[in-house]
Amino acid sequence: MLQLSVIIPTFNRREMLFRCLDHLEKQTMPRDTYEILVIDDHSPDDTPQKMAERVQALGGDLLRFFRQEKNGGPSAARNRGIREARGEWLLFLDDDILVAPNTLELHLNAHREQPGENVAVLGITRVAPGTPITPLMRYMLESGKSPLIDSSRIQDPNNVPFGFFQTNTSVARNFLLAHGFFDEELRFAYGEDTELAYRLQKHGLRIVFRKNIVVDHYGILSYHYARRRAHIAGKVAVLTHRKHPEWLDIGFLNYGAKSRLAIQGKRFLAEQVLDPLLLTADARQWDLPVLGRACGFCLSMHQLSSMLDTAKAEHLLA
Repeated sequence: MLQLSVIIPTFNRREMLFRCLDHLEKQTMPRDTYEILVIDDHSPDDTPQKMAERVQALGGDLLRFFRQEKNGGPSAARNRGIREARGEWLLFLDDDILVAPNTLELHLNAHREQPGENVAVLGITRVAPGTPITPLMRYMLESGKSPLIDSSRIQDPNNVPFGFFQTNTSVARNFLLAHGFFDEELRFAYGEDTELAYRLQKHGLRIVFRKNIVVDHYGILSYHYARRRAHIAGKVAVLTHRKHPEWLDIGFLNYGAKSRLAIQGKRFLAEQVLDPLLLTADARQWDLPVLGRACGFCLSMHQLSSMLDTAKAEHLLA
């Protein structure tokens, strides 16, 4: 049996994907002990054609490619990878991640040190060195609003809360087959891994953190991206509440008339006044502390507005 299967969902980012694969194909582990599964989420670009050429050029079973019949989001793509994988352990990565030559070996070593199918190994995903960071995005990183989890908040590396479960995590395939897959209704690249970990912990999932397993994230950090992510976070929060009300309570959204009016005013300020300013500030790299505070206010308002809109559409408000 293969020791490790790396599962990578991708959509319309072939150049970025190939850079990821360049690093994965040069690991310290023997090539016959791991495999790389790329699941294309029905990309409209030339990913299928170029991947077919790459698979043929490599030969053997190192790289395997699957294409979804329709776009279903990263959860559906990862579930396809889980079903197709042949390795004992599964490592979940994204197509904008670059790994070190020993990343896979370090994951396996951690599993040997902490045996058990219920054990997941979490590494660090950091902003790639040399990534251009505007002053506004520096504020995001410093205030904890980055899309990457702050590992400095982990108190016990051998008993990590489920909320830290994300990219650069490995887990036993048999454990997932027995206890749960990603929820395909959560179509966004946000919150789907945390929701899975919440369910798996009920079956004994234990997450261990190893700070020596470091991968680099090359995603774009911008206010436009952060704003979109805030909207997604609000929507996912409400969908998660519908599935797990005992975990995530949204009762606070039942504001009174006076509070609703105040929220509408703040929403107008964020969307119509501050957003254009912040988009310009980010593009021109203005470095003013007041803009950092405005960024935090707007992102919070966008998430709250998204929660309210989604809860109303889902008929979850009184």
